[in-house]
Amino acid sequence: MAEQRIITRQQLAKFLPDQETIRAFEALLKAVAAGIPADLAALEAEVAAAAALAGVADAAADAAQATADAALAAAAKSVAVTVDFGASFTDKAQTVVTGQAWVAAGSEIIGQVLAPAGTDPDEMRLLEVRVVISDIVAGVGFTVTAYSETEAQGVYTVACIGV
Repeated sequence: MAEQRIITRQQLAKFLPDQETIRAFEALLKAVAAGIPADLAALEAEVAAAAALAGVADAAADAAQATADAALAAAAKSVAVTVDFGASFTDKAQTVVTGQAWVAAGSEIIGQVLAPAGTDPDEMRLLEVRVVISDIVAGVGFTVTAYSETEAQGVYTVACIGV
């Protein structure tokens, strides 16, 4: 407990209206005094402990940020592109994808055709669209070719994901 300065009841009576208020004020002073560290060393120890906890929290936040950055970088290795089989039925559609800085010379890219809204999944199964990724150029992009032996028509979205 810190050093207390004694305030007499006569001094309190100069600005407090009655004995009940004086006793309440004395109780308040005791409560405040009990919460004050006894010396500077104790206060410095509390500050050091708080700083250590803050350091631990800061390190944990840095680790969480690094994990989030890694997840974001992994998620960024993807792009959705469209291939257009045209208005009449054909067995091949192709598009060149550019602007993909994440592509490396040795990238493995998987392509998956997404079913258009309102398309029956059975129809997609019968089309048997196969996707081939070729002509990979590091820092630039690649070519997506979609094949359908039963022939397809229209525009399809292909999700391309680098693994």
